[in-house]
Amino acid sequence: MRPFSVTDANDLPPTLILEPSNDTFSRKSLELFDRIKIGRQVSAKTLPESHNGFFNSQVLSRTHAEVWYENGKVYVKDLKSSNGTYLNSQRLSPDSCESAPFELKTGDTLEFGIDVESEKNGTYQ
Repeated sequence: MRPFSVTDANDLPPTLILEPSNDTFSRKSLELFDRIKIGRQVSAKTLPESHNGFFNSQVLSRTHAEVWYENGKVYVKDLKSSNGTYLNSQRLSPDSCESAPFELKTGDTLEFGIDVESEKNGTYQ
């Protein structure tokens, strides 16, 4: 995902904009009323939409990460994902370990997972 932006109006929660860095998903606009889970689609209840944190991607864990707004700042945390969450190319935690919260700032690059190659099925993004 390429740089994101956070918008904030007086009584409205901020909106986190996720811009794709390739053609694997469409732009997402996440209103941060509550914590939003980022993860892989596993059922009809987790169908990817432009306003939720679900993706049709084999490199994401079912419960990969979460983002939230608190005290005027936006945070991200990896939730023990297999393929990692990266902020400005730095992995937030080792494999299968939960990270500490990291503050997101306008222009940061946020990546969920890494490309995984399979001899049988090619590259997953």
